[in-house]
Amino acid sequence: MNESGVRVSLTDTEHINYYGRNHVTGEKVTFLNSLSGFEVRFSGKTLTAVFSRRGPGPVGGGEVNPPTLLRMRVYTDGDMSVGNSRVIVLDGGTDGRETVLAQFENDGEHTVLVRKMNYDWWGYIEMTSLSCDGVWLPAPEKTGKKLLVYGDSITVGFGDEYRVTGDTGGDVPEKEDGTRTYSALLADHFGAQIAEYCNSGVSIGVPCWREKAVMQDDYWQQYAYFDTGSVFDMTSYVPDLVICNLGTNDNGGLADGCSNFGNGTAYAPAGHYKPSDLQKAYADFIAVMKRHYPGAAVIICYGMMGTGSSVSQAIFDAVAGCGYDDVYFLNFRMVECSENAGHPTLDGQADAYRQLLAYLDRHHIRL
Repeated sequence: MNESGVRVSLTDTEHINYYGRNHVTGEKVTFLNSLSGFEVRFSGKTLTAVFSRRGPGPVGGGEVNPPTLLRMRVYTDGDMSVGNSRVIVLDGGTDGRETVLAQFENDGEHTVLVRKMNYDWWGYIEMTSLSCDGVWLPAPEKTGKKLLVYGDSITVGFGDEYRVTGDTGGDVPEKEDGTRTYSALLADHFGAQIAEYCNSGVSIGVPCWREKAVMQDDYWQQYAYFDTGSVFDMTSYVPDLVICNLGTNDNGGLADGCSNFGNGTAYAPAGHYKPSDLQKAYADFIAVMKRHYPGAAVIICYGMMGTGSSVSQAIFDAVAGCGYDDVYFLNFRMVECSENAGHPTLDGQADAYRQLLAYLDRHHIRL
């Protein structure tokens, strides 16, 4: 490992803003979920960091599978446009080596925001060093607006860089951009912080492709889905708005027997789920969110990849019966999806963002 420049302590939150549910343990920060990352300000030309990848699993424990190629998007000097950002690719050749995050022509004051593009199944990113070639300045003031998002593969941007037709390649991290999903676009529109807890294949109450549902065994309060046993301090990040876009995989479990996967939940034994069990899971989620965040509005979303009528009705009934007037149900109009990945394209994600923004406007919901 060759390092240059002036290092900053990774526990120095005066000079580093962290975003998302991250583990900060001594001089190592582990970024787990999509859109987790950090922001700094310095006077100089060059910002570098040392990263290593590790597979998903309990932080400090074993790996569920080895890490894959991972990506991070770098924004500079407050410019959030994709065209002026830079994508950093992390692979076996970059582990433990100094990576240049930003290099400016002008030796002056600069801000840099770095976001993880991939969700936790592909791997975690560990940062062990952060350096600049000049002087560290206090980090930009964090916005007080906060968004918390629970979701599945739709929300992590699974396959969103594929075109509608003509692409091949399948299930690969280099075609996944979590920084351009509907939720990321919404946060950027309002200039809000965003923290995501999302995983491909996950359900809210009926296990389908993942053994554990979000509302099973308090998975909703972990740092990340595969970081089992972790408990995130829910008081450390109090959102103004909670979005839950789950149900697509629950619909698969109800429809095709995938719910036989796993050992069942508190709602029903494996293979014996009913729409009423799904309704109970949504109702429990709403109750948990409102208990921890009584001042936050909650929007349950569903339908970007098409709808199952039993799921839509379960969400409607859970919202109608929750007793809160700031809990809502947005039944998305289906958006554009690719044939290859079967998931929303970047245009589909942008369509969902516009639908969500219009819904917030109609119901006078503000961040």
